[in-house]
Amino acid sequence: MAYEADNAGLIGLMPAARADKGQRKTIVTRVWDDFFAGHINGDDQARMGDELTHYIRSLWGSGERGKRAIAEKATTWLIEQSRGLRVVPFEMLDLGRPEPKAGNGTQFEVCHVNLRRAYVEREYGVLAIKRKDNAVFQDNYMPHIMRDYSGYKPRDIVVGDVHPVDVMMKRSDGTVVYPKAISWIDIATNEIHMTFVLLEPGEGIKREHVAMAFEAMVNDWGLPKILYLDNGAEYSWDAMIEGFTQLSKLTTSAENDGFAVHYLGDSTEVRDRVLGSREAIVRSLAYNAKGKPKIEGAFGNIEKVQFALIPGWTAGDRMSKKTHAKGKDPIAFDGTGEDFLNAASIQLEWYHKRVQRGRLGGRSPNEALRDFINDGWGKTVLGNSDVLKLAFAEEHQRVPQSGRISFKTRHGDTQWFFADELLNRHEAITIRVPAWKPEFIFCFDGAQFLCVAKPERMYGALDPAGAHEGGRRRKYFAREVSKLAKHSALLDLMAETERHNQHMADTPDAPVAVTVHTDMLDRMKIAEQTARDEIAGRATDKPKAPEQFPTGPNVALDNLTYAED
Repeated sequence: MAYEADNAGLIGLMPAARADKGQRKTIVTRVWDDFFAGHINGDDQARMGDELTHYIRSLWGSGERGKRAIAEKATTWLIEQSRGLRVVPFEMLDLGRPEPKAGNGTQFEVCHVNLRRAYVEREYGVLAIKRKDNAVFQDNYMPHIMRDYSGYKPRDIVVGDVHPVDVMMKRSDGTVVYPKAISWIDIATNEIHMTFVLLEPGEGIKREHVAMAFEAMVNDWGLPKILYLDNGAEYSWDAMIEGFTQLSKLTTSAENDGFAVHYLGDSTEVRDRVLGSREAIVRSLAYNAKGKPKIEGAFGNIEKVQFALIPGWTAGDRMSKKTHAKGKDPIAFDGTGEDFLNAASIQLEWYHKRVQRGRLGGRSPNEALRDFINDGWGKTVLGNSDVLKLAFAEEHQRVPQSGRISFKTRHGDTQWFFADELLNRHEAITIRVPAWKPEFIFCFDGAQFLCVAKPERMYGALDPAGAHEGGRRRKYFAREVSKLAKHSALLDLMAETERHNQHMADTPDAPVAVTVHTDMLDRMKIAEQTARDEIAGRATDKPKAPEQFPTGPNVALDNLTYAED
């Protein structure tokens, strides 16, 4: 038997492969090959076949829709290339019509490219999908692995992302705005926490927005162990990595693992700063929906089920919006930002109470959380919530003046902060200003914490509270000065200088090492004095009368008479 012969096994049962398998019998098309066989050489024929194949692949890769359209365009392309061969019998043929088997010997019939010739190169269509619709490419074509999240507890992994909400609203000036949702989802319970932001025209999500959303999530859920962040262009999480790093340092101790950070992105500098942490902030690939576990699908469900009930919903396609009446613009949400928050809260409450299939097994997110609580799980909370503000704070250098520090906000407003501990500080210190709602600032001297400075209060010109506060500050400063005086004494600095000088070396007498002779200088002085004496002598002599120079007799003047005479 073939199965047993030469231990062939299953291969022996397969039919023998043809010897000419893989060899292309038709170079361009069957009709074209037969027509041009006696007019061109084999190299030109092979070149035409390769160029036709490359053109068909390019049509697929460029996004041409369907094998029929590709076959039609490949046929006309082959007619143009065949004319370039300068074969007289082909040039004498009529163009004809695009009919493959008309039997009339036209150029269309000779160069006809059938559907099979076009369809065999269809694998190149993936290039067009990748170039034009990366979301479809990532979801349906990019290979991915399957992950199991059943072993995780609440807050072990929290996924973060920024989503545009497809509910059309209008600002006070009438311009259209769509809320942005900074979202967090717990992969163990499918709970979702959202913070909505209404941005100004041209404004994007900023560091303070994410800090605000993260603080709100931690206040409600507790501190997560791992953050899984989007790596796309919607928001650059790099601005928050420093804050997460600071939070890791502030919450991790020998007794408590806290919130630890390890950056898995491309930045070596940031990765080195947090090297050695036990847990991680994991960055997904850009625009990789499957790389962000659960949040893309969960948010899509919320949009299509819960948020679709909010007036102003546009179904996700803002170029072709769902409208209340055909031919008219959609009706925007009729209400304020607070009204929208109330509506969104109602829909999110329904989401958390609605049962879900799949891993939750017919439980709602609330029920899944309750099961973990019944098994003994509890959330991790911060003993001092101000640690979040300290973590997500911007660092600056300032010199206190009379206990006050100034700081200019992003909006150009100057805010003043005051602390009694800064009254005797006159050198530059480090301040950390919370990214969101700077109600106070943290002051450091290097790595040493000094105090928390609070906003300075402005008093009216005749407000007696201002006088009382000024007196209190002067008394406080006087007490601080008195404390310093108790640990020092008033010294006679002249006496201290004299005492100090006794321990210093006196000025030594320098020995004569070289004598410089000055004979030349003496001679110069004598010559100078002689010149002065000569000048003084000439000044005392009596001046001589001017001399007359006589002339001889002049005959021309003997008979000279004057007119007056």
